[in-house]
Amino acid sequence: MKKLIAIAFLFNYLLAAGQNTLNLVPMPGEVKMGKGNFVLDNTTALYCKSNNTLKICTQLNNYLQKNYGFTLAIKHDSAYNLDKVKNQKSILMVLIPKVDGPTDMPTGDYLIAIENNNISIMGMEEESLFYGIQTLIQLIETSKQQTTNNKQI
Repeated sequence: MKKLIAIAFLFNYLLAAGQNTLNLVPMPGEVKMGKGNFVLDNTTALYCKSNNTLKICTQLNNYLQKNYGFTLAIKHDSAYNLDKVKNQKSILMVLIPKVDGPTDMPTGDYLIAIENNNISIMGMEEESLFYGIQTLIQLIETSKQQTTNNKQI
């Protein structure tokens, strides 16, 4: 049986239960909920542009192997085209160069965007991407608990 993990970016179950917040630690500065879901399984590609992001991608794969019995194919390519990859089922780790990023973004801040075909985790340093992965893991765990309890998200 193929193992699937559904990560919903509109948690219908949470909203139906009267909760309007996610139990994430630390709590994000801002959360925007949308409709739809992303299904994470062994057909999802994990794109890493640099050796710094490769280390974090490996940490995510170790977590998935230990807890779900599968890993993602890591695409370690410094030349991947972000627009082309966004149409594929993928997780993108994007380290934004400090010269290109916002100057007022504090150390450790990150952006995680979950869409139907991909998840993008962006930050200006390795620490930011690490925190983004930790948030993704918490969302996976939330989804797992709801799925285990036969709750549709």
